[in-house]
Amino acid sequence: MSEQSRSRRAGGAFTLLEVMAAVAVLGFTVAMLSRGAIQGMRYEGDASRRLGASLLADRALFEAESALALDVPPVPGRQEREDGEFRLVLEVAPLDPAALGLPALFDARPSEPGTPRPPPSPATPKLFLVTVHVAWTEGLVEQSVSRATFAYDASDLAQVLEASEAGEGDEAQAEARGKEQPEAEPEAEELEP
Repeated sequence: MSEQSRSRRAGGAFTLLEVMAAVAVLGFTVAMLSRGAIQGMRYEGDASRRLGASLLADRALFEAESALALDVPPVPGRQEREDGEFRLVLEVAPLDPAALGLPALFDARPSEPGTPRPPPSPATPKLFLVTVHVAWTEGLVEQSVSRATFAYDASDLAQVLEASEAGEGDEAQAEARGKEQPEAEPEAEELEP
């Protein structure tokens, strides 16, 4: 009988220890693969929500820019709304061109360094900072996407450009008058040998 058991073993049978080792390796492999699959699904879900939030923020900025194209300036303040699983906050803050160092772009005459700047003229365009913040809750953590842009009132800008063109015309006329009057030639000093 011992010859029979030996012949069966030689025929390809596995021992209990070999079967247990194979099951353990298979279990470890399945656990690692499922962990990777679950993590991949989590990343895909996060990327999908982040893409949706980005598109929502871009759409809100587009709406604000479209209103500007129709000569409807943004209303300063804060607006909040819910859009599905997202919370959208639109903030419009007026900007002072003098604080940003921008009056030189709108003034016809630059000021000297160290001298106080004149107050902005009424023709200085209204500048705004438009910020869109989209937030959503993922598990216990709040995720968010933000977008920001600068906006200006186009009707005010047209007035500024007209005023600056008029200012440039006045300066050009003054320069032309200055060229008409001949300048006195400086007297040459004689050098003694």
